[in-house]
Amino acid sequence: MTEDRFQLLRRRMKLRRLDGVIVSRLVNVRYLTGFTGTAGLLLVTEDAATFYTDFRYEAQASQQVVGPRVSIEKRSLIQCAARDAKRHRLRAVAIESHHVTVDQKADLARLSPETDWLSAQRVVESLRLSKTPDEIAILRQAIEITDGAFVEVLGKLRSGMTERDVAQRLERALQRRDSDGPAFETIVASGVRSALPHGAASGKKLEHGDLVTIDFGGAYKGYCADLTRTVCIGKANSDQKRVYRIVRDAQLRAEEVLRAGLTGRDVDAAAREHIVSKGYGDRFGHGLGHGVGIEVHEAPNLSRTYRSRLRSGSVVTVEPGIYITDWGGVRIEDVAVVMAKGCEVLTRAPKPARLPEL
Repeated sequence: MTEDRFQLLRRRMKLRRLDGVIVSRLVNVRYLTGFTGTAGLLLVTEDAATFYTDFRYEAQASQQVVGPRVSIEKRSLIQCAARDAKRHRLRAVAIESHHVTVDQKADLARLSPETDWLSAQRVVESLRLSKTPDEIAILRQAIEITDGAFVEVLGKLRSGMTERDVAQRLERALQRRDSDGPAFETIVASGVRSALPHGAASGKKLEHGDLVTIDFGGAYKGYCADLTRTVCIGKANSDQKRVYRIVRDAQLRAEEVLRAGLTGRDVDAAAREHIVSKGYGDRFGHGLGHGVGIEVHEAPNLSRTYRSRLRSGSVVTVEPGIYITDWGGVRIEDVAVVMAKGCEVLTRAPKPARLPEL
């Protein structure tokens, strides 16, 4: 798998007439090599690749890194890459300019002044836009683990529990299912706090009549799941039921149109227009969704500003929401694979037509 990724990267390099690319974002280093440590950097050229790390990761790199030569260094890794760029007389080298610091850019220019240091323009992220069948299989497993943990804990939710209690139960359920651990900080927001799109779990107790929004996901083999569901503790009132129904219908509309060739803006509009038509347009303030893979938030995006066309094999969330200050909120989120003639929703957690009352 990693060999194929290097081939794709080199094709992009050839098109842009690059002699090399320095990959410094650890998530991209992992994507290309399999390395999971916290100190690593790649220099990829037309016919070679070098992975730089330090003594702490010598054994780990020898076990994990597939393809590149491993170089154990005692100085700044980016300085080592600059040294080798100078040694090999590389004239045009791209760097991950959205990640490299000002000081690091200065080091590159100082240590290899003959090199033209260019922006990689998220070249590795562009390789990650479409997932391979192997990647989709891993994501499917991460989502299955997450769905199972949600169903297990859902049946045990009761008034009197704190949001942190619920979050801890979810995370333990992930561990029992062989997850790597939480893919991100678990969100449990109840009552008026459910109007917080990213309301981290607090000490607040669940109360009768509360809307409870749960947003969490397990990681598996380095890939992330992302699931959101909203339920009610006890009997829901008519307003809560109506808002839930609007959000669910908006999500279904988006999933019905989601396919390769549309822009992220097109899919966002399918959900947003429904919410606007019901009078809640100003209460849906974020994009409809985002890509999911080795990062829980990655390209492509489903939003009003994303004008690029979606590719077959991209994996995205579909998560409309309505958030009303001092009242509460509802969000429902699935993960789906973009296909040529539609999409496959990977999420299997219950999503009933009516707001679940626990």
